[in-house]
Amino acid sequence: MDKTNSEYIIAHPLATPYERVIAALVDWLIIIIVSATVFGAVIGIAYLLTKDSLPIFHGQSIGKRLAKIRVVDNDTYESITNRYEKSVIRNITLLIPIFQFLDALMIFSSDRKRFGDQWARTIVIKDQ
Repeated sequence: MDKTNSEYIIAHPLATPYERVIAALVDWLIIIIVSATVFGAVIGIAYLLTKDSLPIFHGQSIGKRLAKIRVVDNDTYESITNRYEKSVIRNITLLIPIFQFLDALMIFSSDRKRFGDQWARTIVIKDQ
């Protein structure tokens, strides 16, 4: 990539905490609805872990698509589509109830990164 990090962030600003909260609420609503059966629970967990890397959504969960934000690699600024390991690493924290709350509060920090973003080396940007 020939752009510097600061040039990229100017062109693609970080998603606001509020955009991320809206996206998360939409995704959780989908997961709750889908998880009404045992088979649905398996699909719900699979969606939770891989939602940001699914090829049909182009690096966005359904909630992120509605909020017009996207997950990208912190180093290359490329979408994490088909990068299931990054999606699982960044979303595994969402399966731990108490930790999930602390992790969610991290989007209000100056770099707007949850622990999952830090571990997976991802950022969430506005999709323009």
